[in-house]
Amino acid sequence: MDLSSIPATALRHGRVNVCVYCEPVLTHYYRLHREALKQSATDPKTGIIDVSILTTGVSSSERLRRQLMAKELKTLLQVTTVYIHVHIVIF
Repeated sequence: MDLSSIPATALRHGRVNVCVYCEPVLTHYYRLHREALKQSATDPKTGIIDVSILTTGVSSSERLRRQLMAKELKTLLQVTTVYIHVHIVIF
């Protein structure tokens, strides 16, 4: 087993029983993992770590913004359609 597979194995088993030599290495891997997560999953608009960026590619705030925009567009289209029908009937 090489050193790069130690953190994954420890996470799978839910516990870490390591020697004195491996502990600093695992601490370093943990620190690297935490920093990589911060850099890759931080929502640039809110500054909050959002893991959904990693899973879907879109942050929660962006997904909410898109849903609100879609809802407003649907409402606008419905109002416009009603206006067009009323306008045509009157003339």
